Amino acid sequence: MKREDIIYDGLHSYRLVRDVKNPNGDKRQKHDWRNISIWEAGMTFVATTETIWVPLSVDGPEEMRKLPVMQKSHTKFPGLYRCRPDRLPDEFFAALAPDKLSIRERLEAQGEENLYSSLLDVLVKIGKITVEDIDAAVDVHNKTE
Repeated sequence: MKREDIIYDGLHSYRLVRDVKNPNGDKRQKHDWRNISIWEAGMTFVATTETIWVPLSVDGPEEMRKLPVMQKSHTKFPGLYRCRPDRLPDEFFAALAPDKLSIRERLEAQGEENLYSSLLDVLVKIGKITVEDIDAAVDVHNKTE
């Protein structure tokens, strides 16, 4: 993939298809994916945004902006280790391929696992699904585990 092909909406996930050497790797780092020496094939990421305050001038006012970030999925501290794409090498993006993470995995990667049940409540409230639909889905899920 190319850097510009990534869609930063929190709904698209990507998987490394091969190992990539991190040019800024630090062998002392074990938990922060941004600093490990090798990004291993199979690592998954969610492309999302974060809202930050950006100064308009040195002494002037600030404005809120949404900036794209890559967030590693399946991590203990999802919101902690985000990385802006301009800080990642082209080789990283070249090794990415689209991946299908479940809704739960996408929300967990963004630190929004509690949002999962809230979304179900909203879908019931607006009539897109019923409580019976949720019960049936739970039954199917329990039978497949």
